[in-house]
Amino acid sequence: MARRGLEWFVIAPSSRIAGLCHSVVRGEPYNTCSLACSYCYARWYRGPHGEPRPIHAVLDLVRGLARASQALPGAVPVRVATLSDPFQPAEARYRVTLRLLRLAARLRVPVVLNTRLPPPGPEWWDAIEELAGMGLLLLQVTVTGHDEDWGLLSRLEPGSPPPGERLAFAGEAADRGVPVAVRVQPLIPGLGDVDPRGMAREAARAGARLLIIEFLRVEREALPHYARLLGGRSPVYSVEWEDYAPLNIETGIVHPPLDYRLRVAREYSEAAAAAGLAFQTCKEGLFHLHHPQGVDCCGFALLGTATVRRPHLGDLYRLAVERGSAAPGDLWGHCQSSPGLLCRGDLERLPKWLRRPLQAHERRLERILSRPRLVEALAPSLRYDEEKGAYTPRHRPLRA
Repeated sequence: MARRGLEWFVIAPSSRIAGLCHSVVRGEPYNTCSLACSYCYARWYRGPHGEPRPIHAVLDLVRGLARASQALPGAVPVRVATLSDPFQPAEARYRVTLRLLRLAARLRVPVVLNTRLPPPGPEWWDAIEELAGMGLLLLQVTVTGHDEDWGLLSRLEPGSPPPGERLAFAGEAADRGVPVAVRVQPLIPGLGDVDPRGMAREAARAGARLLIIEFLRVEREALPHYARLLGGRSPVYSVEWEDYAPLNIETGIVHPPLDYRLRVAREYSEAAAAAGLAFQTCKEGLFHLHHPQGVDCCGFALLGTATVRRPHLGDLYRLAVERGSAAPGDLWGHCQSSPGLLCRGDLERLPKWLRRPLQAHERRLERILSRPRLVEALAPSLRYDEEKGAYTPRHRPLRA
């Protein structure tokens, strides 16, 4: 397939990504995904599922990140992958993910490896263990429900194994010394919300250290399909869903209403705490439910090496909690004094392919911070105090 420039591997800025994502570097080994999940949001970018083809330029990305990180106080991690499963059946033939993992070990590039599938064989396990042993790998295993609901789940994700099988290989990874996070993504009403405590206990038994949730978002015209399938299991299908874009900008993509997301995320937060797990939401802005507050939503804190990340509204929330309030300028001052955060003049150290996209994200974040209603829509944990001209916590942290 056509060679891709390294800029392609940096996610383009949007209000939700610029406002809520620390990591915007994606390492895609394949151009599509044969798992064919019906809710896959990657379809909006690449079209229908098809025959996977390797993206060999992802190896150039790893080389580029290794060079870029030499000028920084920590390494820039790569998330593998966001639009396709790195261990889908094509991997046994093309071995792109295996080559990526081996190269990352050689060049000391941190990897957050996100999958629903077990490694294809012993060589992949060896590469995972080597990276993890160097403090350079976090395995994120995606689970969307429980085995008893597999009859329903399999209609939505026909190419994925049952949840119990995913948790089993997560447990094997943990037994091999690999740090593991479990992602409930997407959290589908009627499936992912039926037993948060059970999900947290199963993740903990599998050796996970972090539990992450991200709520379902779908095309508005697809919502009746979910209502027919799952409406009897969740009353949220009988109410109006909100536009996924903030401030109700019509995009045709919707997600569950805020009161539902707050309730279910709190249940998960409490369940994770009871099971001894850290907890984060992904692109939800519910920072008061995260714990411990020092853990980031990508799980970089579980890596055994120093990393850098871009700032986002979660950092503003933590400043507001610490100081009582935080103005936009406080975020940039905090960023410039924190070695783990990457912003402002530090971006000038980066090569153009990485510097220019990160600067675009920073400009977008600056515009977001100047619009209080937009900040409050993206991050319900924050509110704007007009008298202070600063942001304050709408909700205090559930836990330290």
